Amino acid sequence: MRSLPIVILVLCGAVCLARPPQTRPRATRGFKNVALSTARGFGKRDGLQLQQPRLKAEWLANELTNNPQLAGMFVRRFLDVDSDGFISPNELLATPH
Repeated sequence: MRSLPIVILVLCGAVCLARPPQTRPRATRGFKNVALSTARGFGKRDGLQLQQPRLKAEWLANELTNNPQLAGMFVRRFLDVDSDGFISPNELLATPH
Protein backbone atom coordinates (compact mmCIF):
# COMPACT_ATOMS: atom_id res chain seq x y z
CA MET A 1 0.00 0.00 0.00
CA ARG A 2 2.84 2.38 0.74
CA SER A 3 4.42 1.59 -2.58
CA LEU A 4 1.37 2.83 -4.58
CA PRO A 5 2.19 6.57 -4.23
CA ILE A 6 5.80 5.83 -5.21
CA VAL A 7 4.67 3.90 -8.31
CA ILE A 8 2.34 6.75 -9.32
CA LEU A 9 5.15 9.27 -8.82
CA VAL A 10 7.56 7.19 -10.92
CA LEU A 11 4.97 6.80 -13.70
CA CYS A 12 4.26 10.55 -13.78
CA GLY A 13 7.98 11.27 -13.96
CA ALA A 14 8.42 8.78 -16.80
CA VAL A 15 5.56 10.32 -18.75
CA CYS A 16 7.03 13.81 -18.31
CA LEU A 17 10.46 12.66 -19.46
CA ALA A 18 9.04 10.76 -22.45
CA ARG A 19 7.46 13.88 -23.97
CA PRO A 20 9.66 15.96 -26.27
CA PRO A 21 10.58 19.34 -24.82
CA GLN A 22 8.75 22.35 -26.25
CA THR A 23 11.16 24.87 -27.71
CA ARG A 24 8.55 27.53 -28.45
CA PRO A 25 5.04 28.19 -27.23
CA ARG A 26 2.21 26.71 -29.24
CA ALA A 27 0.86 29.15 -31.85
CA THR A 28 -2.81 29.97 -31.47
CA ARG A 29 -4.92 30.03 -34.59
CA GLY A 30 -7.17 32.83 -35.69
CA PHE A 31 -6.78 36.56 -35.69
CA LYS A 32 -4.91 38.22 -32.89
CA ASN A 33 -6.89 41.44 -32.85
CA VAL A 34 -9.46 43.40 -34.82
CA ALA A 35 -6.82 45.30 -36.79
CA LEU A 36 -5.59 42.05 -38.35
CA SER A 37 -9.03 40.56 -38.97
CA THR A 38 -9.40 41.86 -42.54
CA ALA A 39 -7.57 40.70 -45.62
CA ARG A 40 -5.28 43.12 -47.34
CA GLY A 41 -4.54 43.30 -51.03
CA PHE A 42 -6.93 40.62 -52.21
CA GLY A 43 -9.04 42.56 -54.72
CA LYS A 44 -10.70 44.81 -52.21
CA ARG A 45 -11.72 48.25 -53.36
CA ASP A 46 -9.89 51.27 -52.17
CA GLY A 47 -11.29 54.77 -51.84
CA LEU A 48 -10.03 55.88 -55.26
CA GLN A 49 -12.13 53.35 -57.14
CA LEU A 50 -15.31 54.37 -55.36
CA GLN A 51 -15.23 57.96 -56.60
CA GLN A 52 -17.69 58.89 -59.34
CA PRO A 53 -16.13 59.64 -62.72
CA ARG A 54 -16.50 63.22 -63.89
CA LEU A 55 -16.82 64.50 -67.45
CA LYS A 56 -16.19 67.96 -68.81
CA ALA A 57 -19.38 69.67 -69.95
CA GLU A 58 -17.76 70.74 -73.25
CA TRP A 59 -16.77 67.16 -74.07
CA LEU A 60 -20.27 65.83 -73.31
CA ALA A 61 -21.92 68.56 -75.39
CA ASN A 62 -19.61 67.78 -78.30
CA GLU A 63 -20.31 64.04 -78.06
CA LEU A 64 -24.09 64.59 -77.90
CA THR A 65 -23.91 66.91 -80.92
CA ASN A 66 -21.86 64.51 -83.05
CA ASN A 67 -23.52 61.26 -82.00
CA PRO A 68 -27.33 61.22 -82.34
CA GLN A 69 -27.61 57.70 -80.91
CA LEU A 70 -25.82 58.80 -77.74
CA ALA A 71 -28.04 61.89 -77.55
CA GLY A 72 -31.16 59.69 -77.83
CA MET A 73 -29.92 57.35 -75.10
CA PHE A 74 -29.07 60.35 -72.91
CA VAL A 75 -32.55 61.87 -73.34
CA ARG A 76 -34.31 58.56 -72.69
CA ARG A 77 -32.23 57.83 -69.61
CA PHE A 78 -32.05 61.23 -67.93
CA LEU A 79 -34.94 63.35 -69.25
CA ASP A 80 -37.83 61.02 -70.17
CA VAL A 81 -38.43 59.89 -66.58
CA ASP A 82 -41.84 58.28 -67.17
CA SER A 83 -40.67 56.56 -70.40
CA ASP A 84 -43.67 57.72 -72.44
CA GLY A 85 -41.58 58.99 -75.35
CA PHE A 86 -42.37 62.66 -74.62
CA ILE A 87 -40.52 65.25 -72.56
CA SER A 88 -42.89 67.26 -70.39
CA PRO A 89 -42.07 70.60 -68.71
CA ASN A 90 -42.12 68.83 -65.36
CA GLU A 91 -39.50 66.38 -66.59
CA LEU A 92 -37.32 69.23 -67.86
CA LEU A 93 -37.55 71.13 -64.58
CA ALA A 94 -37.17 68.11 -62.30
CA THR A 95 -34.02 67.93 -60.24
CA PRO A 96 -31.55 65.30 -61.49
CA HIS A 97 -31.31 62.13 -59.46
